[in-house]
Amino acid sequence: MAKSAADPGLSMAGTTSLSSVSSEVSAIQSNDGHDRCPLSASSRGYYYLSPQAVKKLPEYQYQGADLSPIYKHFLSPLAAWCVDHLTPTWLAPNSITLLGLMWMILSYCVIWYWAPGLYEA
Repeated sequence: MAKSAADPGLSMAGTTSLSSVSSEVSAIQSNDGHDRCPLSASSRGYYYLSPQAVKKLPEYQYQGADLSPIYKHFLSPLAAWCVDHLTPTWLAPNSITLLGLMWMILSYCVIWYWAPGLYEA
């Protein structure tokens, strides 16, 4: 069963929204509380998730953190200092990322010019 582009549960990126997942899961549950899945997981777009995992998907909340000592004591203060002292306040964060990308492309081009086969070292 494929979803059409007019389906409200299908977002612009082609993924199913969490509200449609919870309504789909609640529609699948029977009155006695047991999960009955008339559709296979692959036909709903969840190839690797069990029905129990699909049921808990709307409750998922990302809780990522970098707790390493190098990040905590060196990288984070260095990045904060660079942002506070080296970048103007009018410069957008995306432009800083774009400048970093251009710097990486430039360094690749320099290496490619001087060692095109990467064996000249």
